[in-house]
Amino acid sequence: MEMPASADADRPEVSIIISVLNGEEYIGHISEYVRRQTFRDIEVIFVVSSRCEDASLEEARRAASSLENAAAVEYPDTGELGGSKNYGKAMAKGKYLWFLDVDDEPSLHYLEEMTAIAEKYGADVAGCNFIYSTERTPFEEDDGKYAVHCMTGEEAAVLRSTEKYPVASWSMLYKADSGKKCGIDFQEGICEDIAFTYRSLLNAEVVCYYTKPLYKYMVATPGSVCNSNKDRRGMTEIERYDYLDGYIKGRGCERFLRKRFALLRIRSAGHMSFRTFWKYVASPEYLGMIKKSGSVQVLLEGGFEWLFPPLYYLLIRVWFATFFYRSGRIYTVPERTGRSHLVHLGDEIRGQPFQQESHVPELRDQRRPIRMVGPSGPFYLLQYGTVSAS
Repeated sequence: MEMPASADADRPEVSIIISVLNGEEYIGHISEYVRRQTFRDIEVIFVVSSRCEDASLEEARRAASSLENAAAVEYPDTGELGGSKNYGKAMAKGKYLWFLDVDDEPSLHYLEEMTAIAEKYGADVAGCNFIYSTERTPFEEDDGKYAVHCMTGEEAAVLRSTEKYPVASWSMLYKADSGKKCGIDFQEGICEDIAFTYRSLLNAEVVCYYTKPLYKYMVATPGSVCNSNKDRRGMTEIERYDYLDGYIKGRGCERFLRKRFALLRIRSAGHMSFRTFWKYVASPEYLGMIKKSGSVQVLLEGGFEWLFPPLYYLLIRVWFATFFYRSGRIYTVPERTGRSHLVHLGDEIRGQPFQQESHVPELRDQRRPIRMVGPSGPFYLLQYGTVSAS
């Protein structure tokens, strides 16, 4: 299906790709969000699975017809979420790509602020902080000033592996040409964001992380693909890290990431049913992964999981429910601007000039390490600031 002509004859700034599987009840709300949000240079692509059992396609077509530059297409579903996102990505014309979940609640200023950051710092990938929620209420807007961390792609991948940078594609803007140049696509199936985000980060020159929460992620949405089959989710996450072990070979952060991927596999098993979890923990593959990781933390946590599967399973499930996916929890602690060693925007982004504009070359080209993140080891993220931090 051919997209309508863009308001910008050359190229829209952002392509919003919205994958839909049985999401009829959410389409009207998300289209109203797109209409009301403050950034206008966009195109919207609803990618509706052919496996839908409701009226999602009809609803998406109605929504697209009411928006200025939008289309609804039916995806002949063979690759689930990963295939759907690739389908929309192949159609997208925008400079940046945003893979928006149909059932979530972003800030009305998400695109305005995120594109400003990506443009100002030349970011290949720009991510933002977010809030987990079970409350389907309007996003509470915040005009405060927050810090922006700028880093290299490998530094960002290390930060991601320690759960201090998000993995979900809805929390990021990706520069389309950067991904195209490196041939980066989503793997077909579920848990598709894991490998896509790591590969995007590892091939990026500049990555930014905005500590301001700009997105409300709805946990435990009924019918969610990832939540409907726990065994499949856990095993697929493990398979994604198996794939990434080969992808990171020869990189400077390889040793560190291998250790972290082993730890993330251990915890991913906690998504499974107990029967499948116990079977995985008792497998030779699991023990081999633990032994070759070379990490004390992996040996301790993995060994505890292997020796006491019922207790570990209980603890990880409690941890998921009461901490990791707790409603109202913000992904990372928001950092307000004003700390001189952080790269940050000195004024509100929306429609305002940057107070720090004259200092951008210094921030980029004359950086010095401020502190190390991580307990020990050969490679950890360096946070950078100006040479003359005062």
